[in-house]
Amino acid sequence: MDILDNREKAIFIWIVFGIFIGITNKKIRKSFLSLVKAFFNGQLAIINSLYILYTILVVKILFELNIWGPEFIGDTIFWFFGVAISMVVNLSEDIKSDFFKSTLLKAVKSLIIIEFLVNLYVFHILIELILVPTLIFLGAIIDFASINSKYEQVEKFTNIIVGIFGFVFISYSIYKVATDFTGFLKIQNLYEFLLPIFFTILFLPFLYCLAVYISYEQLFFHIDIRIKNLQKNKRIKKMIVKKMLLSPKRIQLLINEIIKTGLSNEPGILEVVMSFE
Repeated sequence: MDILDNREKAIFIWIVFGIFIGITNKKIRKSFLSLVKAFFNGQLAIINSLYILYTILVVKILFELNIWGPEFIGDTIFWFFGVAISMVVNLSEDIKSDFFKSTLLKAVKSLIIIEFLVNLYVFHILIELILVPTLIFLGAIIDFASINSKYEQVEKFTNIIVGIFGFVFISYSIYKVATDFTGFLKIQNLYEFLLPIFFTILFLPFLYCLAVYISYEQLFFHIDIRIKNLQKNKRIKKMIVKKMLLSPKRIQLLINEIIKTGLSNEPGILEVVMSFE
């Protein structure tokens, strides 16, 4: 049984090709090394390391439950670099609202049945090698056009093209299901559908802890630049932790309140903190 399907192989080939081009080009190589250094630098290195270790722990748990096996390495890699990274990147926005509701809604959008059907049946490797860079290119055009209203027509036209690709993928998947329904009902297909859902659910506790950490980091930064006296600073932080506990939303509200009021003294900040029920 192949670990990677043709689409995943095509993506892997293009990644290897991209890395090769990057290594042989001095300017790209320098930028790539800077990116790697940033990834393993300071607090970011700690967060990224915990992120990787937690993912390994999730895989271990699913393996012990006989849900995960080596045949799902491809699905795991693409979940890690797709859904998981997207959830981490969007975390700064999610913690400003209802964390679980916002995070789950975004995750569900990435785990809908259509995506499962589209990725369940893939084309010949040569077709996939053409499709992968084409869709990435179209996606880049949409992202670029969306930030400038003067390219609105380009964005609409590109979305239509992507929609046509999506229609073809879905039609092909439906055709394959209709002509081989017994094959579609294989237990591995069920696992491939459920695996990203299990990953995402088990990943939520890590995201929540990360959201709490980021929120406190942001809040304490504002306290540090306002309260220079060490003892007063510690008293305020102790009261904040006691009052805010593990609620990213409440912490973000407190940050907004401190910024809005412009408070820079201990009594005023403590009054705001104590006003939170």
